Amino acid sequence: MDSLKKFHVSTSDISPLPVGEEEGFRGVDSRLLICDATVAQTTSCLFRAVFPPGGYHGTHVHHKSDELLFCIAGEAIQAIDGVEYRMKPNDAMFIPKGVPHWMKNDGTKPFVVLGVYPDARNFEETDQQLVDGGRVG
Repeated sequence: MDSLKKFHVSTSDISPLPVGEEEGFRGVDSRLLICDATVAQTTSCLFRAVFPPGGYHGTHVHHKSDELLFCIAGEAIQAIDGVEYRMKPNDAMFIPKGVPHWMKNDGTKPFVVLGVYPDARNFEETDQQLVDGGRVG
């Protein structure tokens, strides 16, 4: 990795996570921008996810990290511990580790969200586990 890559990362340089139904995802383009694979000295992970209309991430928990979210564009339902919220641009959410949650774009435009796993250097370190078979709603 050249020295510039240690400080600067572009979504165009990062491949989407290879996740699908087995991880509870449908149609989501999720990219780890800042993580141990892109910035070797990080202690947390920054991701960008794009949910197309109808795209979702089914019910799951992260056992080893909280999750922080910030909506950039579009709208979606974010459910946390059984309570549904409407995320819109400039909304932020805090999801404590171990709390079940899911997200679905029920709109007509892409939903774009930035997220941080403050206690994990990559997606695997969050120790994600599907709940209720990854159902939505």
